[in-house]
Amino acid sequence: MLICGDYSLSTTQCEAQFAIWAMLAAPLFMSNDLNSLDPEVRAVLQNPHVIAVNQDPLGVQGKRYIKQDSIQVFSKPLNKGDYAVAVLSTRTDGTPHEITFTLAQLKVPSGLYSMMDLFPPHQHGKYSADDKLTVSVDPNGVRMFRATPYHLGSD
Repeated sequence: MLICGDYSLSTTQCEAQFAIWAMLAAPLFMSNDLNSLDPEVRAVLQNPHVIAVNQDPLGVQGKRYIKQDSIQVFSKPLNKGDYAVAVLSTRTDGTPHEITFTLAQLKVPSGLYSMMDLFPPHQHGKYSADDKLTVSVDPNGVRMFRATPYHLGSD
């Protein structure tokens, strides 16, 4: 059960919980009333891009491919050749940390991908599966992306 908005989770912790629930294709049960939540928490729980990852028709759970210290990287195959990627930090030292990886390490097939950051939603750029991505993630936080196969002329 999602406890965002209850028990004093920060917005960062709420994003992390919601992202991992979405990556694991878990049911999105909430323990609160959306009408009584802070606007920031409500925006997290109503993020249509993260909900789409959770509700993807393939229904496949994400898998952890990288664990480096207290940072974990998950990948989840989605419909139409897309992939969701979540970078989770369980660090509590108060300092953001970086991790570098490739989509290929996450079993994403070769090709060029348009990357969309899901918190907050914005385009992150285009990367090949072999390009190195360096991601900074806050303590107890998450960075979540959607990788969509890019075809020339699709801009």
